[in-house]
Amino acid sequence: MDTATQALQRLTDWVKNDALPFWAKCGRNPQGGGYEALLHDGTPDYQALRRVRVEARQAYAFAHASYLGWSEDAKKCARHFWEMLVDNGMAGAKNTLSDGYGGCAHLMNPDGSLNDPLRDTYAQAFVILAGAWQYRALGDEKALKTAKNTLKFLDQFMGASNGGWFEGCPAHLPRRQNPHMHMFEALMTMFDVT
Repeated sequence: MDTATQALQRLTDWVKNDALPFWAKCGRNPQGGGYEALLHDGTPDYQALRRVRVEARQAYAFAHASYLGWSEDAKKCARHFWEMLVDNGMAGAKNTLSDGYGGCAHLMNPDGSLNDPLRDTYAQAFVILAGAWQYRALGDEKALKTAKNTLKFLDQFMGASNGGWFEGCPAHLPRRQNPHMHMFEALMTMFDVT
């Protein structure tokens, strides 16, 4: 076995046997979703604001793990994070599609209530990615619809005339490459699953 193959196997083993079980146990908030951060001793930081994109990233990671068969708890965890994202992370929209959908917010308070209603392109990318993976791994049609509606929301309210999307709604500076990189990743996944 060559060095690259060995390194990949060590990484895979670490994700399956250490990272996923750790976050399933210590990173999940029993009231919904996850904790934004853990302290050095591994306990949750109960006072930290919660970025909605972190909920989406966790929903994606556990859905992908479920798809790969890497964790018995993965499906339950994927749904747990996704439900917090949908139930709490979509609050406070000022601009909405005709069906009332308004993308995901930027920040929640530690209790899951709305803190910052800003619609950030970076966060929307992770909602699309997570929704596509919820559909791929768990067969969740509503999650796929949420992902599609997020893209419609981006195009309608955050589209830039020269291509791509503005960084947020309302538009603000500086322009950033990172949201567009993650949108590329999310849209490749959407293409694969639809």
